[in-house]
Amino acid sequence: MTPRKPILAQPDQRYWRARANRRVRKARLTRSLLRWSVILIINAAFLTALGYMGLRGARQLARSGEFALERVELAGINRASEETIRAGLRSLTGANLIELDLAGVERTVRRDPWVLGASVRRVLPRTLRVTVTERTPAALAVIRGRAHMVDATGHVIGPAGTELSDNLPVLTGLE
Repeated sequence: MTPRKPILAQPDQRYWRARANRRVRKARLTRSLLRWSVILIINAAFLTALGYMGLRGARQLARSGEFALERVELAGINRASEETIRAGLRSLTGANLIELDLAGVERTVRRDPWVLGASVRRVLPRTLRVTVTERTPAALAVIRGRAHMVDATGHVIGPAGTELSDNLPVLTGLE
């Protein structure tokens, strides 16, 4: 028998060997991770700069006088006192419309006993629109000898005036 010659790998086949193959994979993985890290860092820097510029722009708008409240439009008022509502909102004149607390404005308007609800909207650049929903009197209630108007939920609206022309039922025996 003749001895067999060992099979030698060609130089271009060395990457098929297990140890050399691990080094190649590790180098590729390192390059790939480095590439993705650079992309993530660039994107994070871009988003940070964009957010910073957005905040600066919002602050600039909030501090400028371009959106100072000059006019309050009231709608839906029949029985409520428009003067009382305007007096409550007078302190807001000159305030920045963008930073204005609309829920706080709604609470101020709802202090009037005739107001059931209010819808407040900004109308840029300088107007605040308030739409009022009023209570509807459902009865007259005699409380401690005085006639008061009461809505359907039992909320006492206020003392009944002489101008009341509604034909309402009268509730007595209430304290």
